[in-house]
Amino acid sequence: MKWKTTLAASIILSASPAWGAVILVDYSDRAANPSLGAVWNTVDLGDPGSALVDSMGAPSGVTIHFAGDPWRESASDQGNWPAGDVGWVDGSVTADNIFNQTGNTSTVTFSGLPPDAIYRIEHLAARAIGFRIADYLVNGSYADSTPNGDDFDARLDGWVGGNILTWNAVAVRPSGEIVLTVTDVQDFGYLNASRLERISEPATTMMLILGLGSLPIL
Repeated sequence: MKWKTTLAASIILSASPAWGAVILVDYSDRAANPSLGAVWNTVDLGDPGSALVDSMGAPSGVTIHFAGDPWRESASDQGNWPAGDVGWVDGSVTADNIFNQTGNTSTVTFSGLPPDAIYRIEHLAARAIGFRIADYLVNGSYADSTPNGDDFDARLDGWVGGNILTWNAVAVRPSGEIVLTVTDVQDFGYLNASRLERISEPATTMMLILGLGSLPIL
């Protein structure tokens, strides 16, 4: 009799997107599409319920939905932000955007995620002009970064400051969703790019792995 752990684990994990999988989203196709280091999803408002691929180009099983106060797409290319390409950000994603207007709340919902899995979420909101202040929350919470998305100014904090809002550990809702909520405070709130990285397995999957991982293979 032999004890084998890797086989049981691989059986369980194969049923869902891989731990560590990354999804990159570029909002609006009015400017050049990004290509830095990975495969990106460029989405616009004409594609409700778009199916997303991961950064390797494989189907992720995740879809994106826009709701709330009608989102709008930028009408022109504002050029790339001063920071250029930095980290996971292809500078071209800052050239266009999707936005909402003062006093309104809009959402972006990522559906089809493994319930209770943990994701690291990063969001870029950057605009070259004006005072563009909004509140940005993921699953009802402000970000772990500084600034944290409370009265975030897309020009001063985003375009000039080069800040990216980051939530270190977001639990997927039982419905399989993560929701980004943007409430505009002054003028507009923005979507330039988002990054989702799965950083842990759902608790139920880990329990199955622990429970089955040491089953004897005869």
